Amino acid sequence: MDRIIAVDTGKYMTKAALRRADGKDKLLEFRTKMDEAEVSLGQAGADGVHFVEYGGKSYVIGKSANSADLKETTKAALIHRIAVYTAVALLTDNGDQVQVVIGCPISEYMFKEKMTAYRDFMFPVLGRIEIKVDGIVHFFVVKKVQVLPEGMGIVFLHPEKYGQDIFGLVDIGGLNCNCVMFQDNLPLIDSMFTNDLGGGSLYRDVGKRLGSIMDGNLRVDVLERDILRGYDIADREKSREIIAECKRDQVKKILAACQEAGWPVRSIPMVFTGGSSLLLKKEISDIVPNVVPDDITEDIRYVNVKGFLTAVAGAERK
Repeated sequence: MDRIIAVDTGKYMTKAALRRADGKDKLLEFRTKMDEAEVSLGQAGADGVHFVEYGGKSYVIGKSANSADLKETTKAALIHRIAVYTAVALLTDNGDQVQVVIGCPISEYMFKEKMTAYRDFMFPVLGRIEIKVDGIVHFFVVKKVQVLPEGMGIVFLHPEKYGQDIFGLVDIGGLNCNCVMFQDNLPLIDSMFTNDLGGGSLYRDVGKRLGSIMDGNLRVDVLERDILRGYDIADREKSREIIAECKRDQVKKILAACQEAGWPVRSIPMVFTGGSSLLLKKEISDIVPNVVPDDITEDIRYVNVKGFLTAVAGAERK
């Protein structure tokens, strides 16, 4: 069967979507973490964990792994390639003919050589790909690979809302914060910039400040839990203050970076997307002018893949 699948391999989470015949999307996600590991044949992964065999090596991918790609700004890394292949395998039946849509940072997408190099790294050749996931052999045939700019999923989903205006788009990912202004649905290249004010920056700031009132540093998984619920049980009142202040500081830093880049933030609509924007929704609503907080929905992490599918489906109907 012919399939169109969109995959967004974020530094924090890999998201994927398959558009069904009824127009609804089948979604999946897992943490973008991977370790080489011995994999027992027939071993099934728990929720959010998959055991993968590819290219003669075995890996565990998902929340049980330790290694994440949080240092390099590029996504041309083995962890992202295997994450994409795993996601496609889990959304297809053996023998499916697949058109794959993947995202890359808009700063790379705007330069054809970088975009092409990224596409060719992720899919060196078209044709049959075989990968074993959780003890089951999957194979699919890649007919076409298309690259679209990350962060633009929300624009593709709502062209009537964003297509005819000048607005600023802030995509807060797990590592980076990618920012660009749009006019008439086209990015303004001279407005574009990337910094390291993604979710990882927030986690580091919170971890450092919480560490000052705790006995030692917090594990990453405990830190994630604390930020999500807004406090640590060791000192609920003080930790709540620290986390709230760090969130406010993060949004202020992002807004200051936009102003430094010459954005007229008080004169244009500001649109926030990316999984980490959900963590900062209240602070964004309180601090950022001309923002619609309702745009930051609970499923914001799927906006890119849903938008990619919509863009491709619309192009094919023309």
